[in-house]
Amino acid sequence: MSRHVAEESAQCVRPVARQADDPLFADFAYSQVTTKAREPLLLPRAVVEAMDREREAQREQADTEEDDSPAPIPAEEPPVAPPPAEDAGHDWHLVFDPKAVRRVADEAQNGDRERRPQYKRWVEKMARNEGKRLVRDLPEQLDELVEQFPNFREVAHVIEALAAVHRHIPTQRQSEALLLVGPPGVGKTYFIEAFSTLADVDFGPVSLGSAQGAFELTGTSQHWSNPTPGKVWQLLAEGDYANAILLLDEIDKTSGDERYRTSSALLDLLESRTAGRFVDQALNIELDASMLWKIATANTLDSIAPPVLSRLHVIPIEQPSDSQLRLIYLAQWRNLVADLSRPPELSRSVIRRLIADREPPRVAQCLLRIGLGRALHDRRRRVIDLPSKPQKATSPPIGFVHRVRSA
Repeated sequence: MSRHVAEESAQCVRPVARQADDPLFADFAYSQVTTKAREPLLLPRAVVEAMDREREAQREQADTEEDDSPAPIPAEEPPVAPPPAEDAGHDWHLVFDPKAVRRVADEAQNGDRERRPQYKRWVEKMARNEGKRLVRDLPEQLDELVEQFPNFREVAHVIEALAAVHRHIPTQRQSEALLLVGPPGVGKTYFIEAFSTLADVDFGPVSLGSAQGAFELTGTSQHWSNPTPGKVWQLLAEGDYANAILLLDEIDKTSGDERYRTSSALLDLLESRTAGRFVDQALNIELDASMLWKIATANTLDSIAPPVLSRLHVIPIEQPSDSQLRLIYLAQWRNLVADLSRPPELSRSVIRRLIADREPPRVAQCLLRIGLGRALHDRRRRVIDLPSKPQKATSPPIGFVHRVRSA
């Protein structure tokens, strides 16, 4: 019997729903149908029993359908994403041991009173971040450098390979020492400076051609009247990165006092194992310089000591071709005018002149900058000339010149 019929019956007995004890309602029973006040209605017993049977039949049918239905297919577990790789820009490497730093601080406190303020400043620099320095991931691609320095393509590939090892194997972050060798004017130093800018790490140049000895790297001894830390210490203590870039410029021209040979310091610095405990003489403290990018330059290999050369990965740099020079100059020009909405146009004659003179990248950079400045000053839309270069000075003849009369 449908619910509609039951409700019609309920309407008939609603006035006597509360009279169940009356003998006239002996054949009535309370049902599961309720009033708006949620009170059960008194319906004929036959109606109530019919409703109960219908409800039981519906329940059995529902149970049967549930038993016959196929088992639900378990949902596939979502793939587990690999844990994100740690950003090496937030990875720390211990460079200065806090115990060694405290020892230096204690010795300074008990040492010469006049030197205490200076040593205190040095200790504070080393103690920053508990002696740790950040390790930054280098760019995976150096296409920008290759575009600017097409004759340094091999160098860029080597750096990309070493950077990949550092990125994927944290235990192999000790940097290999590189040597860029080539004739003067090919842009070796200029390339390394551009690489440090792209890598966004600290940069420390050391001109070994003018260095007075090993203490340029290791610092002067405490026995001196004015001890000074070396370039390696300065780069790591005052900088923020353990994998900063140390430029060893003109390594083929190392000179200085024979008692303080620069090559002895280079042997310790260029070997990753010994660079991990490099000693600065001014503070008599070991520091970990193993992650520094040591990149040297040279014009020739002839004057480099064999033990030093054996610790360097040598990459020859050739003179750029005319087509490569053109790419170099155009890349420099694009960098110069990158911030101008309507930059002046660089004429082809200027490029041809630079190529004909085979200007080194650093010289070309200066000439292009002055040419751009002239065009902006004169409100010209094209750069059609560059400043004149002074002629090489020629030495006048020495002594007196007597004109000889012919007989």
